[in-house]
Parts: sequence; structure tokens; C-alpha cells
Amino acid sequence: MSVVTARTPPPAREPLEIRALRHFLRNWPLDRGKGFFLDLCRPIWRTNGLLVEIEPDVLVRARFDDYVFRWAFANSFYQKPEIRLSRRLINTGDTVVDAGANMGLWAMGAARRVGQNGAVHAFEPVPENFEELRSNTELNDLTQIHAVECGLSHRKGRTTIYAATNGNSGMASLAPAPGVDRALDIELTTLDDYCEAQGIARVEFLKMDVEGAELSVLEGGRELLKKDPMILFEASEQTARAFGRSTVEVKAHLSEMGFRLFRVDRRGLECVEVNELHEANEDLLAVKPAHLETNEVLSKLVRRV
Repeated sequence: MSVVTARTPPPAREPLEIRALRHFLRNWPLDRGKGFFLDLCRPIWRTNGLLVEIEPDVLVRARFDDYVFRWAFANSFYQKPEIRLSRRLINTGDTVVDAGANMGLWAMGAARRVGQNGAVHAFEPVPENFEELRSNTELNDLTQIHAVECGLSHRKGRTTIYAATNGNSGMASLAPAPGVDRALDIELTTLDDYCEAQGIARVEFLKMDVEGAELSVLEGGRELLKKDPMILFEASEQTARAFGRSTVEVKAHLSEMGFRLFRVDRRGLECVEVNELHEANEDLLAVKPAHLETNEVLSKLVRRV
């Protein structure tokens, strides 16, 4: 297992033309067409390696050939309600886990929130994505990010993961699918084993984006879950079916451990039923009743419990 902590990088800035393009897309007046417009702007971003402020005070190296980056750039990633809420729920000094960190878009904003006295443990098993994560972490001098080149599951060992061949780095999965079929041998660990090895007594926030393997990650973190982290995870029937499962099983597992489930939108938090299906990808928040009672941010956002 490779764990990398960032080194201090040289100063870096976002080019003015990239900033102008980013602000223009943020105020895009139409429901569609951002991707086509980005293609028209190809002369501006003709080479990868340009710097983009993907979130205030967070720079990343542009990868306009990758769907995840293009989407985040065109749609103001950090303005999504679930991302903004996760930032508000993370406090200075917290310990955070990012399962499925990809190039680090979520992890770096979380690292800004935890500060130098906190830690973000970011797991990314695909070598190319891990190198982007490590590079972006160093670029931003985020020494509180511990980048781990490893997958999280219900067991330790090695397995085969399938990396994307369709230009979407976020689709790497333990289950093959069309366009996600480049086999790689990777290392696995569990949340509980990792926390024990690293001397981590408690995790305040867990984010999971693991393309259908959510239940395996949770099963490997039973002791961690007893200590009541808040959990942000992606629910998708399509990716769950690749493992012969459903999002109902993930939600039932969390419900049995005392978590309540919510969807996040611009109006606040809405209760999600365990038997509800999620045919479209949706980010859900799992919290304990104590969080709702004691966390001022959450208590103000709940619309229906």
C-alpha cells in the first residue's frame, strides 16, 4: 500500500483566459450546450496542464480530455448542494476519509476545511488517477492529505479493477462494464484495518464514490461506523446491479446501524426511504439522529423527517 503526503510546491496561478471561461460557464443561460461550447474553445485549452481554480483556493491541472474534469469545470463542481453541504459539515481538526478520490476534487476542498490540524485520507486505486491526485495535492501544498494507492472493500488482499477506456476516469469499478474494461491488479484494504494501522480512533466524515461497491466498503468499516461518522455516498441502481446488488441493501445496512438517510437539494434535506430506488445517480447523506439534534447546520436544513 502506497501512502503519499504532499511536498511544498512552487507558487501557481490560474491563467486569466481560463478564469474568464470558467466564470462564463457558471452563468450559462441554457439547459444544454456547455460541452459543445467547450469544444469550440479548444484553442484556449489546447494542451493539458493548464491550471484551473476548480474551487476557491483549490487549483488542479486541467484534463479537458476527461469527462470528470470537464463536467466539474463546466458545472461549477463546488456549487452542487451536496458538495457545499459537505464543506459546511467538516470542521477544523476533523479526520475525513475519501473512498474513490479520483484526481482529488472533493478531497482538496475537504482538506482546506480540516486545516493543518486535521487529516484527509484519500483512497484511489487506479494508478493514473492516483498520480493526478498526488500531483494536485502537491500543487496546493495540502500536506494534510494522505493519498493512498489502494481500494477499500470488505477484505484485505488483491483484486482486479477495471479502469475506464471511455474517457471517464470516474467510472473505474471492480465490476466490468462497456467502456470500463481495462483490467488492473490492485491492492485492497478495509476501513477498519487501515484505521487501526494508522492509529485513527475516529473519522468525522466519510465520502464514498466507488461505483457500486458501497456496501463492501461499509462492511469493511463496521467498527468505524459505530463511532458515528457522517457519510456522503453515491446511490445508483446501475452501478449496484453490476455487483448483483441494489441501493436498497446499502441503505438498509446503514439504517440497521442507526443512520437516517437524506437527499440534498437547494431547498435542504429530504428524508429518503430505504426501499426507494435510484435509477439516476444521486448523492445521499447518512447521519445519526444525534447529528440532527446537535448539528446546527443539519437541524436547519431538514424539510421532512
